Amino acid sequence: ELVMIAIPLVSGLLIAAAVLALLGLPLRREGALPIGVTLLLLGLSLGTVVGTGTDSTVFLALLLSVVGLTLARSGTRSNPLVWGSVGTCGVGVLCLVASLWTSPSVSAVLQVAAFATALPLFPLHGLFVGAVAHLPGSVAAYLAMALPILGLHGMVSLDASLPTGLGTSVFFLAVIGAVYGGLKAITRSHMGEQMAYVGVTLLAIPWWHLAMAQGPSQTAWYVSGVAGAMLGLRLAENFLLTRFGHLDLEKVRGLARPMPRFATLVGLLILVTMGLPLFGVYSGFMALVLDSSATGVRGIAFVLGIWLLVSWLLVRPLHQLLFGQPRPDLLYRDLNWPEVLPLVLVLLLLGIGGMIPTDLFQVHNLSGLASLWGK
Repeated sequence: ELVMIAIPLVSGLLIAAAVLALLGLPLRREGALPIGVTLLLLGLSLGTVVGTGTDSTVFLALLLSVVGLTLARSGTRSNPLVWGSVGTCGVGVLCLVASLWTSPSVSAVLQVAAFATALPLFPLHGLFVGAVAHLPGSVAAYLAMALPILGLHGMVSLDASLPTGLGTSVFFLAVIGAVYGGLKAITRSHMGEQMAYVGVTLLAIPWWHLAMAQGPSQTAWYVSGVAGAMLGLRLAENFLLTRFGHLDLEKVRGLARPMPRFATLVGLLILVTMGLPLFGVYSGFMALVLDSSATGVRGIAFVLGIWLLVSWLLVRPLHQLLFGQPRPDLLYRDLNWPEVLPLVLVLLLLGIGGMIPTDLFQVHNLSGLASLWGK
């Protein structure tokens, strides 16, 4: 019954993500190719969720292939980060294809590696960062929400046994990934890359929980909240890109006064990403912390540490982007109402997510998943 509830919910979230991504930019700015790629990715995502066994694996491999090809053809293909993302796509595709021809235990390990490219886990986080930071318009916005959801959906669908001790390895990779994502976010002035690395840091928490939990999981609600916040931030970045032609935080600042609608909505999105109460990220976060199957001193310390780290990381762009001194050589133009709508809808969905009971989104009874970690 939980599976039957989960599939419509996950499918609905993916459809909502595509609609919001396409709604975020007018057709004349977006162009036909990114819109077509977004719709193609939506179809492959739904195939991954609805399909079972081999069908789901093939759909996900096709989706990663399309993402890799789109990255390779993007206008930023000279960026080494982009080519690293293409390589990570290739790793994910190869792992999925190889999993179809190997023994169950080896197949499960390969699939976990592939899912770690979508739900970013160090050192396979490059796909998420490159896709969210450097793909065009609606494609990046859609993948900011779709990739983590698909990665988690794949993880909770596993029913094979993994080698003993994998849970410990995943736990330490999650810790390393959280610290690495935070350090990379500090050093980046490109807003897209900075927010993508913040996402890598936040999405280390579900991997910690999957490594620690021995019962039904609350990770889906948290992942959907973080993914929704990433979608909203990526839409906001699109609006900045259409106005200024770049996302360099050193060159764009002081938007609170000349762009009050943008400043209000982006300020709320950043606060929601930090874990503002009554929104989905906060509710999912608290569900993970209070889950008795995964609580422990080191686990709670890890999660609270990430929360404090992300809050500190987001203060800088919040202050610099909104409250710095406006530049006299820039033409500031606030959001029009069609551009306000998708950001308001994202905040509305995140607000609704904060009020819905988190156990509604338990996609599986994870008694089978607990065996994955050799417990």
